[in-house]
Amino acid sequence: MKNAPAFRTTEDTMDYGFWSHAILWLIGAMAAVGAVGVVLAFWSLGRQGYRKD
Repeated sequence: MKNAPAFRTTEDTMDYGFWSHAILWLIGAMAAVGAVGVVLAFWSLGRQGYRKD
């Protein structure tokens, strides 16, 4: 790559694909944690109706 500009090399710049991939994984992880939280909340509320304390 001797015709590449001197101010931009692949060693010192991150690929845009990496950051978009990382953001999508972060959003997916947040959605998974939220889904587990909703299921646990519904399960907890469903058990409160017939429990005798």
